[in-house]
Amino acid sequence: MRNAARVKSKNWVDLAGIQSPNVIRKFEGVSTIDPFSIDDSMMVRIKNMTSKGYPAAKVRDGFKQLGSVPGRTTGLGAFKGERLVAVSGGQFQSWSGNAWNNIASGLSATGKWSFANFKGDFPDVSLVASNGVDPVKVFDGSSLTNLSGAPSGMNYIVSHDNRLYGAVGNELHYSGLRKPTDWTTVDESGHIVIENNGGEKISGLIGSTGKIVAFMPHSIHELYGKGPHNYQMQLISDEIGCVSHHSAVQVGGNLYFLSHDGIYRYSGGATPKKDFSLPVQAYVDRVNTKAWAESVAGTDGERYYISLPIDGSTVPNITLEYDPRFQTWNVWDYGFTPSAYGRIEDRIYVGGVENRVIEIGGTTDAGVAVPFLLETKPFSFGSLAAHNRLFRLWVVADVPIGSTVNVSISSEKEGDSWTLLRTLTAANSLVNEQILVPVEKAFFNNWVRIKVDGNGPVTIHEITRQERTFRMGIGGV
Repeated sequence: MRNAARVKSKNWVDLAGIQSPNVIRKFEGVSTIDPFSIDDSMMVRIKNMTSKGYPAAKVRDGFKQLGSVPGRTTGLGAFKGERLVAVSGGQFQSWSGNAWNNIASGLSATGKWSFANFKGDFPDVSLVASNGVDPVKVFDGSSLTNLSGAPSGMNYIVSHDNRLYGAVGNELHYSGLRKPTDWTTVDESGHIVIENNGGEKISGLIGSTGKIVAFMPHSIHELYGKGPHNYQMQLISDEIGCVSHHSAVQVGGNLYFLSHDGIYRYSGGATPKKDFSLPVQAYVDRVNTKAWAESVAGTDGERYYISLPIDGSTVPNITLEYDPRFQTWNVWDYGFTPSAYGRIEDRIYVGGVENRVIEIGGTTDAGVAVPFLLETKPFSFGSLAAHNRLFRLWVVADVPIGSTVNVSISSEKEGDSWTLLRTLTAANSLVNEQILVPVEKAFFNNWVRIKVDGNGPVTIHEITRQERTFRMGIGGV
């Protein structure tokens, strides 16, 4: 027996060709750049993941539906920053916390609304609203009335330095100081004509720090000063503009917006840049240029969300999440069509074409498990002359009860040909669990892609693969 043991020990050797594990523990979002040149930590496809779990890949929050609205949502605002209002199906409504109260009807069902809280010489802070079609409105918390004296057709209402500003064509209008109903008094109120090379109309206004940013589709202008006595209009760019006022959102001191050739970031003092958005440029290139104005965006105070109409769609059918802190992009699908964003503190609201308004938060989409997907770049096994195979594969994840995780692989560089290796549906909550994936179905190849998908509030902490390489002409395990 001792001799047999010695013989067994003497002949026991490690398997040849086993490579060191390749570990992904930092998930850097999606990239549509050439998949062979991006970092392993970036995914070529993502669905419904968020940066909230960074460096892990976390399934986005779900949402709850707020009652029922009569039609497509064309505006979401926050009265005094604390009560949600919505315009949908031509009705102006206020959310009580349990139901929508109809304030006014007969409004445009298509004009998109902008909102600004303003005090001035109003008895109290009121919410001023414009859409370029209906007369400018004022909501005092209980009733909706026309804003006396406001120019006809004014849009993109914004409050800045105790004045109201709005646009009519290529004219930037401003009210009197603390006088929201005074738009005509000489040396107190008035308008400034903005010209650009294309003779375009103003497409958006933003009240930024110390200035008003006025967008046209192919140019950017800034208005400095406190009033007509010292106003100065400066051209920032005659090549970059904003195609949709509702795509422009301030996050952390920077202004993000959609132009005709990309998503830009502007912090003032320099030409806007789009290098940060190159990972998702392919999505922007697929936007339906006839539906630029349908693009809408929002923020929770930390991230920029923009919904785009791509691949011929006339309404937004994809949503991108950008987190400036980690410089990551993710792709979302709400399961309905976003048409307006709103925010109260760190809560974000989304109105849709399909007669609904939602509040982001929770673990399900109004009771439905959130579907998710991660797809890696194609990984090379080294020399194309050698035989290779996937030796081991595992995923470390948090999987709450009832959630499902599928792991698949493909030997093709791209496409939808996948081999399912394992499906796990958690009967008990799994925390930081190592999910071993059987690789008997793996095969000799020179490339491997890994896909992790499923549904539920899953968090992926790690994807690790380990390969085995054989000398040329040698097969088997």
